[in-house]
Amino acid sequence: MLQKFDGIYIRQGKYALEVLRRFGMMESNLVRSPIVPSFKINRDRNGNSIDETYYKQLVGSLMYLTATRPDVMFVTCLISR
Repeated sequence: MLQKFDGIYIRQGKYALEVLRRFGMMESNLVRSPIVPSFKINRDRNGNSIDETYYKQLVGSLMYLTATRPDVMFVTCLISR
């Protein structure tokens, strides 16, 4: 939290770094937009099975971040479906 004369600001930089560490994304590339425009997400029937609990933890962590990062709201809602 940062308190200034013009208001109080909530920052989640430390939490965001912890999410990156927890889910092994520290070496990921930076992007301007978290999703490619007009990209269609489809079920990969021949893909590897995933740990549902791990995936739900990732989505939950991203949902918590959306309180201060509305730019990740759309993609977080999209992957949560």
